[in-house]
Amino acid sequence: MTRPSAVPPPITIMSVNPGGVVARTGDFTLTVFGEKIPPDAQGFINGALYPTTTVSANQIKIKVPGEAIKSAGNFGVMIRSQSDSKLYSNTYSLNVAQPPDPPYKYIGLIAGKSSSTAVLKSQNDEEAFNVKKDTIVERRWKILKITPEKIEIEDITLKLDRPHTIIYSGEKP
Repeated sequence: MTRPSAVPPPITIMSVNPGGVVARTGDFTLTVFGEKIPPDAQGFINGALYPTTTVSANQIKIKVPGEAIKSAGNFGVMIRSQSDSKLYSNTYSLNVAQPPDPPYKYIGLIAGKSSSTAVLKSQNDEEAFNVKKDTIVERRWKILKITPEKIEIEDITLKLDRPHTIIYSGEKP
């Protein structure tokens, strides 16, 4: 006895653009390319429906809110017809990457009357260096807040929804 072969879904997703995104970076539009996309196509990410615009039988655009990509992982992208439940697509994987952490340790504090200076140490280098509030380090990391317990750093290249926090390590310089 031979087994029947699995029937492929009637709609085929072939690729998406962008092919991957970084978690916590905000709203974006996902363009989905495929075959046999119906005019009433709806776009789903991890099972949730998002506003969809059908461009052609080969392309749709899904408006994805930043809330949908709060965490990293492989997210399933699907297309379904609004009027015909038999018209659905394969699941295509969208990679949502974890944003990189600042490569520093917070090892000391120099308290001043008007402002504080944090002492940081690069994880790749043994050299310690000082930073103040609003300092930009390596053209990427902006120091937002310095307290004895922690510093808050913004990734100015990715524009994340909240800053990174580095806890005071107590490590000696």
